[in-house]
Amino acid sequence: MQAKNITKQLKALGKRPTCFDPVTGKFIEPDYESWAQEHKVASRGTEDGRNGFPPADLVTMDHVHVEIESYVSELATECHTEVTQHLGDLMTKIHAVHDEAGLEVLKNSAKSIADDAMGTYQNQADQSATALKPVLDEYRSQEEGLAEFKLKHKIGARAADYSKKGEAWLWIAAIFVVESAVNAVVLADVVPAGVAGAFSMTLVITAVNVLFGALFIGEGWRDTNSASSSTKVRGYIQVAIFAVALFAFNILVGHGRDAMQLLEAELRSGGALEAFASIGVNAWAQFLEDPFGFDSFIAPLLVAAGILSFALASWKGYERDDPYPGFGKISRRTEQAREMYVDRRDEETELLKDRHNDALKLLDDLVNDAQWKRDEFENSCDAGRRVRKGLISQMRRYEVILRFLVQKYRDANIKSREGKEVPKYFSSEMKLDQKLMEPPEFSPPERPDIAGLAEVVTEHKAVLQQHYDQLLASNYPIK
Repeated sequence: MQAKNITKQLKALGKRPTCFDPVTGKFIEPDYESWAQEHKVASRGTEDGRNGFPPADLVTMDHVHVEIESYVSELATECHTEVTQHLGDLMTKIHAVHDEAGLEVLKNSAKSIADDAMGTYQNQADQSATALKPVLDEYRSQEEGLAEFKLKHKIGARAADYSKKGEAWLWIAAIFVVESAVNAVVLADVVPAGVAGAFSMTLVITAVNVLFGALFIGEGWRDTNSASSSTKVRGYIQVAIFAVALFAFNILVGHGRDAMQLLEAELRSGGALEAFASIGVNAWAQFLEDPFGFDSFIAPLLVAAGILSFALASWKGYERDDPYPGFGKISRRTEQAREMYVDRRDEETELLKDRHNDALKLLDDLVNDAQWKRDEFENSCDAGRRVRKGLISQMRRYEVILRFLVQKYRDANIKSREGKEVPKYFSSEMKLDQKLMEPPEFSPPERPDIAGLAEVVTEHKAVLQQHYDQLLASNYPIK
């Protein structure tokens, strides 16, 4: 009775069970030796034996035997009760998990996820179609304009080749820098301020050569590709006029360099304004009298550098756009509209893709959750079987403890009798109630089969993929 009271007190205090720990699934070894010392089993056996108790003719167990049996029986009963309760709770959990992993429930969940996803796809596609309409209309409008332009001007495959635009402008900038540097060096010995002064002067010369060549000759050159006779003639005239004008300009610059050399002394003496006025007059007069008659060998070099510069600049000005006049501009507008549509389309398709991936993940999670529940089911079943098997071993352990304690008392009792006759029942072994040796019932249901669920989920995913592809094709035109 004392052992039973201790168990109740421990439970009332919320302490761990005395016989079985449901958290770890392990049995707790009782401290029976301490109990034997506390209840003085050996000393009481010695005292009883010295007094001839129990008498040899006693056929029933005495009070110490009853007390030991009561202690061990209480432990065994408590352990059996705790394990029974634990297995019952485990069976409840197993049935719950089995039901949650049931195929019909999860199949219905998969269908619900797929149906919801179909509606979500459609809503997202409708929103995207509304958002894409203005940019798509603009792109189609530009495409129609481009097609009309090509048809009107009979433009073939050579059109739309304006990829050298960036490269052409780099070349033009490089030509500008190189000619400026060459002119500055050539004029440095006749300008009072040297290279610095010559450089400021040569920027004007270079700007005329490079910019007029790139913008006017290059543009006119491109017009010569036009199917329109008037545009073509205008292009030839524009090229001829500006080419002749720049050619003459550079010859005039060469004569100006000769005039500067003749008036170098006046320039260095401080009469710059009068000297520069004289340079202009002298250069113009020499140009009219003898255009190609130069006084120095450096002047023709300056002329050649200028002509080469405007010729190269004209070539690169021609390459800075599509060879056909006007096509590059309208083609670029179409390309910009296309890029704007493609960027917006990518944004909208990404939203639909996110919805699609979310739905696929929910379906995959459904299978993964079923697999996890199945594993949990199997682990719980294995744990229950281990505990049930362990209970049988523990009951046998309690019988061993019972016999150990009883034998401890008997050995002390027999020894103190000093050869006198002992009770006959001392030779019989004590046993626990055989009902305690029978473990509680533990019959979990059959292992849930989730193979069918995986097939259903695969079917739903295929339907969703088909619907997703159809929406992409119908609501997100590829251009």
